[in-house]
Amino acid sequence: MSPRSPLPHACLPPAPSDSGTGFPSTSEVRQTVTSSNTGPPVQIDPAAPDDTVPPLPIILTVDGQTFTITERDGGHDYNWDNGPNPGYGFSEGALETAQVPADQATKRRPPRRVDTLGHYRSSIRDFLSSIDPNTGYLED
Repeated sequence: MSPRSPLPHACLPPAPSDSGTGFPSTSEVRQTVTSSNTGPPVQIDPAAPDDTVPPLPIILTVDGQTFTITERDGGHDYNWDNGPNPGYGFSEGALETAQVPADQATKRRPPRRVDTLGHYRSSIRDFLSSIDPNTGYLED
């Protein structure tokens, strides 16, 4: 399904990240924000440190682009507020962990936090780097 002609709540399958972090991306395109959050989003100061863990929902501006970030089912929805296509944005699913035997648990690195401003900024930059400037949608 193309992101140019989606049905409401339509999603593309997750794609691998080009961020170079070594972790797969669970981002998916979506057309509407469906969130279980309550209360108005809080505007985040662009100078706030990357290790800040803000309560959601928030409004975050990255490289001049503004996104409202909400939480849904353990993942995050990013609505591109000032993008060229109303309601366009992306979602990240909740991270899943594999069962690890107790004797192996200390040999693995703990998962990276996905609720920091640094993570949100990186996810937004990954998304924006894949946008076709002529259409405002993900490149084909």
